Amino acid sequence: MKNILTLGKDEKIILRRRKHWFYFLGGFSGFFFASLVPPTLYFAAEYFQPGIVSPFAAEIWSFVFLFWAGLLSFFLKFWVDYYLDLWLVTNQRIINVEQRGFFSREVSVCNLSRIQDVSVEVNGPLQTLMDFGDVHVQTAGEAREFLFHQVPRPREVQEKIIELNRQTG
Repeated sequence: MKNILTLGKDEKIILRRRKHWFYFLGGFSGFFFASLVPPTLYFAAEYFQPGIVSPFAAEIWSFVFLFWAGLLSFFLKFWVDYYLDLWLVTNQRIINVEQRGFFSREVSVCNLSRIQDVSVEVNGPLQTLMDFGDVHVQTAGEAREFLFHQVPRPREVQEKIIELNRQTG
């Protein structure tokens, strides 16, 4: 992270957040079950119609491996996006590092003194039980909203930002 941002002389990181691990688990399980579809179809076809796919087995498995390679590339993009998205709250500002692809990154910065409102959005029983959700930070600047998407302990993030805003205000 040192090559992405430079902290000021008296600046200290107060909070460091990434998306909740459950967000990653949901995406991972989707990729995992999608990877099981081709062999399941292959073996089901062989079970219900023995010998129907045998003449085309080499072509089918070639397609399956291409499918898996494509699925793996989408999974790697998902993992990079999950792992490299980062929100930092320092004693002077909020920094949002958003990975948009393998080689594309956007870094947004907002001074704490420009914050107008901080709200939390937790939807459904799963987010409530697992304690994760979205934190919306309204600012007075050109980038009008910072969104901490699917972060753990969103109320803690909200309280800390409001506390730091009062201290700088």
